[in-house]
Amino acid sequence: MFYISRIAQMKPDTMPVIKTTCYPWTDDSFKPLMYCRCGVLSSGAAFDLMCFEREPKCDAVTAEQIDDDSCAALCFNFFPERSDKLISATVNASGIMRLEVIDNGRPEQLPPMPVSTYGGADEQGWYWGVRFEFSLSLLNDVYGVSDLDSGHIMKGNAYKFLRAGKYSHLGAVAPVGKELFSPSSLADFTIL
Repeated sequence: MFYISRIAQMKPDTMPVIKTTCYPWTDDSFKPLMYCRCGVLSSGAAFDLMCFEREPKCDAVTAEQIDDDSCAALCFNFFPERSDKLISATVNASGIMRLEVIDNGRPEQLPPMPVSTYGGADEQGWYWGVRFEFSLSLLNDVYGVSDLDSGHIMKGNAYKFLRAGKYSHLGAVAPVGKELFSPSSLADFTIL
């Protein structure tokens, strides 16, 4: 089980970190780390995904091309007691996002939401990152409800991947089933 804090504003430096520790389909030693920071604001659920990768593959110019890039991704069911629908967001280092609602395994693409990007280096190495928020209006449109109260349990996972090439990898914060964006790959996230 993971925890998400209720926060007044997005301040990644003060938010708890959930790290990628599961690398189920990565055969070699190249396992880039990703920090997932998440918090519940009065306006929605905010995420900061920081990927430790020096030169991410970032060639896509549209959401349809993003699967060939180095990506950070999330998949969540924000109201599992009400619905089986999942919301997934896949983002590359330049901020191109594919946002989808997955209903019974069938994805429906939504217009992307605003993404802010950043990058640099520190004592842990080179990194790139993305920040975005699932708004309460998006949650209400998908689930018919948007109350993210303390004690509420959601299902989710966060991923760092590159599907093909010399540096292909898959890292996740929770164990992964046969498919990334499916209920079998989601863990409990509780709002505190």
